[in-house]
Amino acid sequence: MTTEQIAWRKQWIVSLQFLTSLKGNDNLTFNGQPKSATIILQFINQYYGELKSHLHQPGVVAKSEFEAIESFHEDLAKLIRSYIGVDIGRLAKSELISNHIWRRLCEMGEATWEAFTDANNQCKSKRMDWLNKLHEFTHAEVQKGLWFKADYSDSNKFMENIRIHSIQFKKMYEEGIIHPLEFDIVKETHENLNRFYAKLLQINPKDLNEEVVLSDPDWVDLCTKGREQWDFLSQYLSDPMERLTVNSMN
Repeated sequence: MTTEQIAWRKQWIVSLQFLTSLKGNDNLTFNGQPKSATIILQFINQYYGELKSHLHQPGVVAKSEFEAIESFHEDLAKLIRSYIGVDIGRLAKSELISNHIWRRLCEMGEATWEAFTDANNQCKSKRMDWLNKLHEFTHAEVQKGLWFKADYSDSNKFMENIRIHSIQFKKMYEEGIIHPLEFDIVKETHENLNRFYAKLLQINPKDLNEEVVLSDPDWVDLCTKGREQWDFLSQYLSDPMERLTVNSMN
């Protein structure tokens, strides 16, 4: 994500957390201060307006995150439409609180926030799995350690890890978990992995071992280029915890 997108996402999540915690908030308190019905509706309108212009930018919100909040956002839109033509400047809090769409938003808020945070945590977990495996495939010394520690004593495990990693990379990008710029940074590494996987399929599994893999010029080239792309990616990551974890790997 760009710096602007990162800032917008943070602001959006704070706003979403407020909007999903409306249950029992009859005083319409925001940031510790009571607000009028007019201010709250203006806030929702601004939030939803920004949502429409930013939400579907690739990498800003993952598909699973969007699905978790989709119904809630549909009701936000219905609430806004229900006040078209109404002088909201004269709207009393009691009138807003009695609106059946408002009551529905309040009732579904907690569940919406829980669903969103669950989807967000799953995205983070998938990203870390991807980063860990990418680290493994772009660092020759890590590979040597895995072979010599017998993690790959069965070469099928090495082959299966490449296959699954390639499938997950494509799927995570399509789902918005991997951002477009991240995709571009490491795209070549994944393409090289796919080519190397196809090459290994031509080798009898009985003959596949650490010497065959680690001494292969294509593998050496893959690790060399992959390490450069990994270093670039590690500096690009926007999540502080991801950067901290990734930097501890280097």
